[in-house]
Amino acid sequence: MLGICYSSDLDGYIEYEGNLSQEGDCWIGGNAQVYDNAQVYGNAHIFGEAQIYDEGKVCGNARVFGNAQIFDHGRLSDNVKVYENAHIFGKGWACDNVHIFGNAQVYGNARIYNHAHIFDNAKIFGWACDNVHIFGNAQVYGNAQVYGNVLVYGVAKVSGHACVTGILKLIRK
Repeated sequence: MLGICYSSDLDGYIEYEGNLSQEGDCWIGGNAQVYDNAQVYGNAHIFGEAQIYDEGKVCGNARVFGNAQIFDHGRLSDNVKVYENAHIFGKGWACDNVHIFGNAQVYGNARIYNHAHIFDNAKIFGWACDNVHIFGNAQVYGNAQVYGNVLVYGVAKVSGHACVTGILKLIRK
């Protein structure tokens, strides 16, 4: 089934036709740019000054706006919102009602899903899911996993093969 896909009606820039699917209700607006081998499809909306490039993919009902960037092999799907100055790169992947914003970075082999919120200057190179909030200058990296109503903030670092779960707060001031 073909849907309605917009680009020229809303401004935005695509380098070639393959950057924007002809199926679904996806669109690129404002000063947003999609180029290289990046793809936008499904019902995804890219707007503001956002950029999707390299092999980045955005689909489902994902929204990318502000100055956010998705690049390298970064992937977004479902109801993910990436905005302000957030970056998803490397093989970073986010899905399922995630919010990534501020100056947050999701990269490497990071997996972010199921209502996670990553913001401020947080850096994630691990796994975060199930209502996790990671913010401030916190970092999750290596093979670390954080899930289950956990707050990680301040300058806290979760690394190695650590697995943090349950209802708790990790803070380092």
